[in-house]
Amino acid sequence: MAIKFQPAPGTILNCDFHGFIVPEIVKTRQVVVLWKHKSNARLVYVVPLSTTAPHDPSLALELAGGPPILRQGQDQATRTWVKCDMVYTVSTERLSMPVNRASRRTASAPININISTPDLMAVRKLVAMALRLV
Repeated sequence: MAIKFQPAPGTILNCDFHGFIVPEIVKTRQVVVLWKHKSNARLVYVVPLSTTAPHDPSLALELAGGPPILRQGQDQATRTWVKCDMVYTVSTERLSMPVNRASRRTASAPININISTPDLMAVRKLVAMALRLV
């Protein structure tokens, strides 16, 4: 279910990239919110998370010790990288809260996950480097 608010920077959400064209991301993937859009409350800037080691580690940040990417049936931490060279401006209609699906017998509950402020600052620095702004 799409969120109805503009999330804070550092928030981890699910983003539905369906409708994009390969080689762009074309599936639902977790993302980190970088910034809110200045003039449109329905847009945010995001970068995707991945559990696959990056081809160019100089443009990715490994989130040491979490936060976990939550997959159906598990809730333990997995090695996770922020892909700082893949910045997107997306509508909040594409975004939804991650859910904890630790058990098939319990209801899925939305959870709030954020990266640390130092990690967010590091991600922003790597994004600037990837875009050749510094």
